[in-house]
Amino acid sequence: MGFNVRRYPNGKLLIKPQKEKVLTKLREIKQWLDRHKEIKPDQVIRHLNPILRGWTNYYQHQCSKDTFRYVEWRLFHMLWTWSLRRHSTKGKRWVKTRYFRWIGGRDWRFSTKVEVRHGKQVTMALHDVLRTPIIRHPIVRTGASKDDPSLRDYWAWRNRDDGRVRIADSAKLRIASQQNWRCPVCKAGLFNGEPVDVYRLVRHAVGFADERVFLAMRHEACHYNAQRKDNRK
Repeated sequence: MGFNVRRYPNGKLLIKPQKEKVLTKLREIKQWLDRHKEIKPDQVIRHLNPILRGWTNYYQHQCSKDTFRYVEWRLFHMLWTWSLRRHSTKGKRWVKTRYFRWIGGRDWRFSTKVEVRHGKQVTMALHDVLRTPIIRHPIVRTGASKDDPSLRDYWAWRNRDDGRVRIADSAKLRIASQQNWRCPVCKAGLFNGEPVDVYRLVRHAVGFADERVFLAMRHEACHYNAQRKDNRK
């Protein structure tokens, strides 16, 4: 499963990411960067962000902080080398200004400017591995059964808490909070084990600054059924 489980002489049991798996993942990223020396920085970010986000989400429930720090350090050196290689005739200060910025209280974040709707430019940054929180899995209360109606609120709280961890996206969490953590179609809890996603219900209208007012988080099955009903009208 990619973990190293070890009990130390003082009796403490620590579960950490397996060294071989970490090095293999870093080797894969380096090989990909070596094969794509000429692509644009936004393509690098779009490729690496889902990989890094999924990898950190998998390991964030164990003792992974030191590993995250090491991975962040290795990623920086890979991307710094990739950036210097793209501009061999430019100085390091120029390369730093072009590819690395101060974002979220940290300098040297690999990022770039991209153009979005109506010509507006926004900053796209690489996923910050080091800021991934370590979240321990809460132990299920003794005797707590999902079939017990009296514990419905308890399981709703656990599912909601688990959903916050799995999403780890402030915009999506804001949408879920606005919906009171419930699916607007079936009115059940959003994070009850079913796949969920964010859907655009209304097209973007000129004059509205915040697109999230047009988005809703639904269970995938609920969205499919709602779309079928709308198409029949």
